Amino acid sequence: MKNAFYDAHSKMIIENYLRMLCLIKFTTGLYLYHEGWKKIDYKKHLKKLSGVPVLFILGNGVILYSMMTCKHKYAYLVCFFQSLRYAHLLAKVRSLAAESDRAYQNGPLERTFYQEASLRPEEEDVDINLSSFQLPSQYTSRLDWFAVNLEGEHSAMDGAILEEHTEYVVYAIHKIWDQYKVSYDAGTRESVAVSGSLPKSVILVGHSMGGFVAKAAIIHPRLRKSAVETVLTLSTPHQYVYFQLSPPVALQASLGHYFARANSEWIKGYKVQTTNMGHYVSDPVLSHVVVVSISSAYNDYQVRSKLTSLDNIVPPTHGFMISSTAMKNVWLSMEHQAILWCNQLVVQVS
Repeated sequence: MKNAFYDAHSKMIIENYLRMLCLIKFTTGLYLYHEGWKKIDYKKHLKKLSGVPVLFILGNGVILYSMMTCKHKYAYLVCFFQSLRYAHLLAKVRSLAAESDRAYQNGPLERTFYQEASLRPEEEDVDINLSSFQLPSQYTSRLDWFAVNLEGEHSAMDGAILEEHTEYVVYAIHKIWDQYKVSYDAGTRESVAVSGSLPKSVILVGHSMGGFVAKAAIIHPRLRKSAVETVLTLSTPHQYVYFQLSPPVALQASLGHYFARANSEWIKGYKVQTTNMGHYVSDPVLSHVVVVSISSAYNDYQVRSKLTSLDNIVPPTHGFMISSTAMKNVWLSMEHQAILWCNQLVVQVS
């Protein structure tokens, strides 16, 4: 169990993070976020998992590296660096996770969000009588936030590293899915009241290159069918300027290949499967996947808004791109990293 301390707005906030998985092969880790200031029992908490799982994937090389091993005589310095490394990762997901927990406990800041979410786009301009609409006291399900520690590797520079990250994310998705089944079965055996039902999929939220790793994980051959149905990317470069499908800066051939292959598979994934003779075989492979891409707008000098476009990759029926300044109650553009903690945007996303 890790306790991360984060000082925001002169108020000390303490969160509990449960470490679920660490594989030596990948030198990575999977964490479960828990809102609150009290230490909790790891096993009991996992048995009570009943929300909607969300996996947060961080972007390129923003976690601190430790320069020594714990066998060194300055081991206490290493432990400090390691705690900073993990705290830095977990602080990135804290804003989104904390706001979503607040939204679940207290409902949305504006009650009209319930009404707006109930209308389809074609109904927005239609005069509909909402007098009989009963506003619920809270959302139906809470979001259980997980985060993967990818060791802060500079994934934006190397396709091989991105491939490794993709492999681990696929494994993490399966691990999360399996944990809910274990928790559900354990609660049933022990006659513990189990709220809701088993989640059918895991929501992926990726920042920067983490969003592209999420896309690559969805088309990975070992990912279970329908394991992911919703993807949210924040400042993720889906394509190059002028809607080319290559990476922004292809410093290595492996990076260009990784980008091109992933985008190519996504384009094919939304097409109806047919035989060589043109006969229908099946619906599009990605027909169940919805993608939302949010850009940081003009203050993001690393990933321009054009790069976050989903045009020619995801059809309008299954996804869209929106700038932060175009979102309701968000009037600020933000820097590439700040999109993760700008409260105006985080509140709307959560």
